[in-house]
Amino acid sequence: MTPAEEIKKVMHDVCEMYGIKREELVSPKRSPYLVRARAEAYNRLRNFGLTSVHIGKLFGREHSSVLHSYKKFGNTVNV
Repeated sequence: MTPAEEIKKVMHDVCEMYGIKREELVSPKRSPYLVRARAEAYNRLRNFGLTSVHIGKLFGREHSSVLHSYKKFGNTVNV
């Protein structure tokens, strides 16, 4: 599986798990359930070795937002 396919699969899996659409996952909305879903996606993508800069670009956010999420949630969102 290529890295691009792995990224799509992670996003798809997180969306299914939280019952949301991909558009919601990458939207600027800050609803608690979306924040939690994004944190899950960030953690899974980080486990693939992606940098916070790259993850931020995938979600239309700054790398500092990804770092803040990781500090706030850590690995607690992983299933």
